[in-house]
Amino acid sequence: MINVDPILLTEYTDEDVENEVTYSYYVTAVYTEGESEPSNSVEATPQGGGGVLPPPFNLTASLVDEDSVLLNWEEPEFGDWFHWDDGENYNNIGLTAPGTFKVAARFSPDHLADFGVVGQYLTEVRFYLYQGESGINVNVWTGGTPTNPGTLVVDQNVPNPQFESWNTVELDDPVYISGTEELWIGYHLDFVSGHPAGGDIGPALDGIGNMVWLNNTWDTMLSLLPTFNSNWNIQGFASFAAGRELTPIG
Repeated sequence: MINVDPILLTEYTDEDVENEVTYSYYVTAVYTEGESEPSNSVEATPQGGGGVLPPPFNLTASLVDEDSVLLNWEEPEFGDWFHWDDGENYNNIGLTAPGTFKVAARFSPDHLADFGVVGQYLTEVRFYLYQGESGINVNVWTGGTPTNPGTLVVDQNVPNPQFESWNTVELDDPVYISGTEELWIGYHLDFVSGHPAGGDIGPALDGIGNMVWLNNTWDTMLSLLPTFNSNWNIQGFASFAAGRELTPIG
């Protein structure tokens, strides 16, 4: 029992908690006739601060004149990229005629726990496009199975996709990573020409890093084309969005 006296609001802040301890909560309603049955229960585990704080990165120095040096750097990233590819583009593929297909990387609950991203939010997706012409939508699915992605929760258009380049897309609506269900990350291509979909040098993590949707069916690229032994260049960025993201001072 947290509060003895009824509260009139529909929110409550429990300020008497300890880090790394899981707490279970439920609420009841109090009427003149008595108290209701408990609501559903939820659990929360407070996380403490500390640890290794991420530094700025990509520091460069350039000589301005004999009396000064210009320093430039990028802001720290408070989160982690998680992915199956090696971060380099090697293989690329398209269709033989204009059409539609989708590519995705699959993450099971165990995968997400191993990456340490459970309880965070998927806030960004990045992927490598090689050459060609295609319309692109970033897609994220949750609640699926090892062979079907489940519910499409993100279908976000990329207005100006860059080819022969990595594309980083900040999601309009971050996706909570519960760790209790499958998470698939990918993109939808309205293919026109070329070989836009990029993959690494492999070998493929078959059924994990190489999922593809073609002709209304999900499969693996190794099943469709055994010579394409690659994982898609698809990566997700997990961070403590929705009020838990750290911000540098100054």
